[in-house]
Order: sequence, then structure tokens, then C-alpha cells
Amino acid sequence: MLNLAVSYHKRSLLETAMFRVKKLLGGTWNLREHNNQISEINVMIKALNEITGLGMSESIEIV
Repeated sequence: MLNLAVSYHKRSLLETAMFRVKKLLGGTWNLREHNNQISEINVMIKALNEITGLGMSESIEIV
């Protein structure tokens, strides 16, 4: 039972991440072939990470 719960949680996180990507960067894929779609998704995720990184403050260690 525990394994099923972990799988559901991971799937839920993945669906949330894909929702964010599609909402911010477009809801459809432009390429038709599966391998090209994978590349397109990777580029979108890198762009989303870059956008998210711009909004985060930098933290420094205080000694």
C-alpha cells in the first residue's frame, strides 16, 4: 500500500509541474515526433527554471 501512495504523490507532483509549464509557456506542443516533443518539453522546463530563478532572492551565509 505504501508503494502505491508514493507513486501517487510523485505523479501528483509531476502533473502540477506540467500544469505550470503549460500555463506559463503555452498549452500545446509545436512538434509532432515524440523525441522532438521531449526536447521541446526540456527546453520549456529549463526556461521555467530560469524564470523562477530570476524571482528568487540570493541568500548568503553569515559567519
